[in-house]
Amino acid sequence: MSINDVKELFQLFGSLGLGAIIGAGFVYLILKSFIPSYLSSKATNLATKEDIGAITHEVELVRSGYSEMLEEVRNNHQLKLASIEREKLLKKEVYLDSAEALSRYQNTLAVMSDLNVSNQVVSNSFSDSAAKLSKINLVGSEATVKNLTNFMGEVAAAYMGLLLEREVLVSRKAHIDFLETFRQKHNSEIERCLTIMKNMNLEGITDKGAWDRLNRLFENECKSRDKVSSEIDANWAIQNEEHVEFSQRCLSEFFRVNDLTPYLLLSVRSELDLDLDESEYLAIHTESTNKGKLVFDKFISSVREVV
Repeated sequence: MSINDVKELFQLFGSLGLGAIIGAGFVYLILKSFIPSYLSSKATNLATKEDIGAITHEVELVRSGYSEMLEEVRNNHQLKLASIEREKLLKKEVYLDSAEALSRYQNTLAVMSDLNVSNQVVSNSFSDSAAKLSKINLVGSEATVKNLTNFMGEVAAAYMGLLLEREVLVSRKAHIDFLETFRQKHNSEIERCLTIMKNMNLEGITDKGAWDRLNRLFENECKSRDKVSSEIDANWAIQNEEHVEFSQRCLSEFFRVNDLTPYLLLSVRSELDLDLDESEYLAIHTESTNKGKLVFDKFISSVREVV
């Protein structure tokens, strides 16, 4: 209410007399004291409601944001768990595939002592096993990769050293086999001469020239056979001795690298959460290795007695 409005109100009451003026003054006092207080209270209540609405809106925004953040964390956690599970499954697949390759890779050193197995077969088995074992580098832990690298390096070094020695033995064996074919040919000729002599006796042939030629052929074949046999025996004497020594080195290298396998297997089991008492496992491995060495030593001793 403005000043002019109040003046007009007083003029109105003035036209109505003294009582009206007194009444107007009373109304003015009421309006002056009550109306501002009332209006102020209404404004405060209105502001409070607006503030509460704004605060409620902010709370809802925070709550919504927190829910979204919580859902995102939950989804990320589930994705991480799924990723860890996939990684474990991949590791199991690689390790199971590598278990057989690990045995073949190490056993190559023992197989090399068998000269009836060609170098090509040995080389293919070694290379294929190495390729499968190398996959562990993609999924293995630092400890597993370190143990694998150490193991494969030692086996490869032993393999290369033994391969050179094996080549000498394989070449000599091939030469002995070649000489054997000549001895067989001479024996066949000797058998043919004996058959002819038998038939000539049965037929009563006494031609001295024919008998002389046949006897010379027989004697020449016998001399050639004996010469080849002597060379074969000399080669076998060297071959047998060197083969026994080579076999000892093969098994010695096999047992040496075999002592590295427990640490690789233990690190793999640790990755796959397959608990195993390390000290007990190492003790079992040592006992098994010692038994294997004892059996092989006895075998070598018996072979040397024959050789």
